[in-house]
Amino acid sequence: MNLFDTMELLLDEWRPAFKQRRIFNRIHRLTFGLLFSARRHLTSTAICATGRQFEDWSADYRVFSRSPWDTHKLFDPVINHAATLLPPAPAPVMAAMDDSLFKKSGRHIPGVSTARDPQSPPFHVNLIRGYRFVQVSLLISPLDCPGPARALPVRFQPAPPASKPKKTAPPEAWIEYKKQKKILALTQVGRATLFDLRKALDQRPDTKLRQLLISVDGSYTNQTLLKGLPERTTLIGRIRQDADLRLPLEADQKKTAAPANMATRPLPQRKYSPMSPFPPRKSRALLPASLRP
Repeated sequence: MNLFDTMELLLDEWRPAFKQRRIFNRIHRLTFGLLFSARRHLTSTAICATGRQFEDWSADYRVFSRSPWDTHKLFDPVINHAATLLPPAPAPVMAAMDDSLFKKSGRHIPGVSTARDPQSPPFHVNLIRGYRFVQVSLLISPLDCPGPARALPVRFQPAPPASKPKKTAPPEAWIEYKKQKKILALTQVGRATLFDLRKALDQRPDTKLRQLLISVDGSYTNQTLLKGLPERTTLIGRIRQDADLRLPLEADQKKTAAPANMATRPLPQRKYSPMSPFPPRKSRALLPASLRP
């Protein structure tokens, strides 16, 4: 079986995600057009790569804007076939989550906003217009020998920020903006994405009882995600090098509310619990090209 036949088998499993056969055939053709396009991977180049540049393009664009289909179902074949590449149970399912910003030049694309360019140097921050996504990929390691893991994307969730109102907007618009800003935060989108991935793993007998180990960046290592993890999920996040790990405070030692009259009463002293009894341990990890401490 060659690469083309394997791609055909994977795409045939997309059929339940679409209600009509003609929509699936159009998506099937555009997918191969994106793979065979030599220039930028756009919808227009995919249409031209399939030899339909002189026909009406409106139906191909309506597939992405009007046709009802769930994007998460497109990743079901990846999860189904990835189960056979995992170590035997009870080995955990390892994954990584991070956000990405894709450049967009259009000013009228829904969800596009101005954000910091992640490729800009630290001494000169640049701003670009782009669309923000939260991506989760399964990490598949070789079973016969130690080696680098291959990342297989299984979730690609749009995460546009809340639209900021104008300065002359009424107070109700600013109140609604603050609510949407909390709802559409990256940590909230990442938490919802983890719940959806955990639900997809629970629907399969090979991964239902396995622990999910998710690796995240420092921006996701906060109480919103740590206190709201789904069942059978362990988060491994990056923290500051000078961070102090302490035990939780006792019930009678928790911080009390601030006094009503701040001018006459002193501020309450911040209380700290004792240091965590678990000291840091050194381990070996597989970095590019070799094992390093």
